[in-house]
Formats: sequence, structure tokens, C-alpha cells
Amino acid sequence: MFHLTTALDAASGVPLYEQLYESLAAEMRSGAIPAGTRMPGKRRLAAELSVSVNTVDAAYQILATEGYMEPRERSGFYVQEYLALPTRPEEVPPPVSAAPPEAAEPPVRFDLSTRGVDPGLFPFRTWARLQKELLYSSPQLLTHGDAQGDVELRQALADYLLQFARHLIYSTSMPPAQAQALRAALAVIRSREGDERREKLAMLIQRFRAGVNTTDLTLAHSDSAIQPLIVGDNHKALQLAQTLRQQGCWVTAIRPPTVPTGTARLRLTLTQAHEVQDIDRLLEVLHGAGQ
Repeated sequence: MFHLTTALDAASGVPLYEQLYESLAAEMRSGAIPAGTRMPGKRRLAAELSVSVNTVDAAYQILATEGYMEPRERSGFYVQEYLALPTRPEEVPPPVSAAPPEAAEPPVRFDLSTRGVDPGLFPFRTWARLQKELLYSSPQLLTHGDAQGDVELRQALADYLLQFARHLIYSTSMPPAQAQALRAALAVIRSREGDERREKLAMLIQRFRAGVNTTDLTLAHSDSAIQPLIVGDNHKALQLAQTLRQQGCWVTAIRPPTVPTGTARLRLTLTQAHEVQDIDRLLEVLHGAGQ
């Protein structure tokens, strides 16, 4: 049976999984749990320590991440050889000078220069573990590779950005032809021609709404190019759309659940490409179909 030399204190402010991690890590560093030891299963250790399996699992995962243990498929966790961390070099006090001190430079909090790495901040243990794993599994890393970088790494980065980059989430790249068409459309919108088109569309909308203002047809309020003609019954809306289509007018029937129950409608979309005679023909067909 596996035994810890340090008991876990449930009353402590330190989480149990962190206490377990610290205790196991200390014993692995001291050699009390030697390299190559097969660690007990999570359920077994949890039962012995009277803690939850999640507590043991959290501690094991941290130990594995920091290189203390190695998970082996269908075999459990095994203690790895402990790699002692290099100690931080002792700081030598500056020599005492009788000269008046120069203006002190502001302290550096993060050294991002190429002079070196602060040993106190560098994750030596993680670096050593990853280096050992990579060199054993991928010796080709020691050779000269693609000048643009490792192909698999570039692909992994591209996939990550595609899935998680904020401006790409829930979006699809736009075809070049569509992008060019949008640029041309924006140019028209900002021009005098765009003003003329909007004026014409507003006139067509007003003409259509004035012509539909009869007792047998009901228009919902809309000042946009989309004009909803409320029919009510689903079957009647489909039948009316089919009748209009047979007369050369393509109209879409919109039914629940897209719209509330009892408000099935025809959605008529007007554009500046229509002419006055087109609107008059549509009104004629609508009145004829509604009789």
C-alpha cells in the first residue's frame, strides 16, 4: 500500500489537491519515491487518503505536466527521474564608489532583451521534460528543416487561428469576386447615382402601398423595400403565391414558425430595378388573385 509521509489537512486554506501535489513532489525530489516507481491508481490512493478521485486526478495531472510523472497507456503513472533545477546565481553587490551616484534608471520588470533569460522565471523543469521527449521521439528536429518553419507546426497554427481567432469564428472567407462586387456596390451607394436609385425605390414603395390600400388586402407597416402582405391562413398564402407565380410574379410565402401563428404572409421585395409598369402589373395580379 502507498503511504504519504505528510498528512493532508482538510481544514487548511490550501486545496487538498495542491497539498497532495506538493507532498508527492517533495518525496520524488528527495528520492523517497524513486524513479521508475509505478504510482497507485487514483481510486486506490483516494480511498486510502479519504479524498475524492478528482483530488487525486488533479494532483497527478500537475505532476505529469511538470515532469515528475509519466502517464503510460493502460499502465498508469510512473515516476520519472528528477531533474534538479539550476540555482539562481548569487547577486554580487556593486562596488562602493565615492563618486556621486548618477540618476537611477527605472527598474526593469520584464527583460525582453536578447541578453539572456532570467533563471528565476524560466521553467527549467518543463523545458527539460519537453526537450527529452522531443529529442527521443523526433530526432529530425536536430537537422535543418524548412526555411519557413516546420510544416506541421505551421498547419497547427493555421488550424488554431481558423478555429479560435475572433474575426474568423462563425465566418466564412469571402470569394474575391464577391469582395470586388461589394466594393463596386459601395462606390455606387456613395455616388449621385446611388441617390437617384434610392429616390426611385422610395417612389415605387409609395406607389405600391397606395395601390394595395384596399379592404381585401392587408399590408403590414414597412417603409423598407420588403413589403409584408398579411394573408393569415397558411394554405391560402401558399395558394396565393402560386397564383401570382403563374401570372409571372415571383413572390415568397412566409409561414409559421418563421412568423407568428395566424400571420402567414407574402413577402414582396421591391428594388430600383423595377419600373412603374412592373408595380402596376403586380397590383393588378394581386387584386385579381384576391377576388
